[in-house]
Amino acid sequence: MVCVLFWVSGVLDMTATENTIRFSGHTLDKATKAKVTLENYYSNLIAQHMERKQRYCMDVSEKYNCSFSEIISHLY
Repeated sequence: MVCVLFWVSGVLDMTATENTIRFSGHTLDKATKAKVTLENYYSNLIAQHMERKQRYCMDVSEKYNCSFSEIISHLY
């Protein structure tokens, strides 16, 4: 993804110096929708990861009869 962003940034920098770029409203709307979709995807991905980690910690603490805070301290 970093490579793509670098390429897009480079293309926009090159064309911006040559002339002004104008995007249609439809193109801007699609770009905004894509941005929001990606932000939501990665936000949900992070939230799911954190939930899984918490469930894992709870399972381990129940299995070994140790405190939840002890498990958390070892993971982070």
